[in-house]
Amino acid sequence: MTFNPTLWRAYQTATFEVLLPDRTITLHPNARHRELDRLLAKHEAQSWAIVTAFNPGSERLPPAENEVRNGILYTDCMTRGYKVIAARGGSSDWGWEASLLLLDIDRKGAIELGRRYGQNAILFGRRDEAALLLSCQGMSHLLEEPQA
Repeated sequence: MTFNPTLWRAYQTATFEVLLPDRTITLHPNARHRELDRLLAKHEAQSWAIVTAFNPGSERLPPAENEVRNGILYTDCMTRGYKVIAARGGSSDWGWEASLLLLDIDRKGAIELGRRYGQNAILFGRRDEAALLLSCQGMSHLLEEPQA
């Protein structure tokens, strides 16, 4: 699949939600999130990422396959020792994808994890900084237009 600027813009307008037992924290790329900063402080975490295994390469898979893939991602993250909190990401056009909020993952590790699970992008941030939408596939593909 060719990654293209139109798809990247769709990712930039996505909404992400951290699903806590008592509330939901809504996140957007390129914005700061004070409520998430408080959650990070509570867990003594400095960084975070939202990663999913759903729909690799933005190619829709059957729901059951997506759930299995996300279960494998969850196990992988637990094995690596990350603090894992349920999350989801999506838009009105695409729908919601189950995701994981990972605490104290570094930028490189988050990108590598996203790449391992076939993702084009992940949401990453550090405490007291704006959330960043990061490519998992390098940057040169952002200039490519879809093939006819």
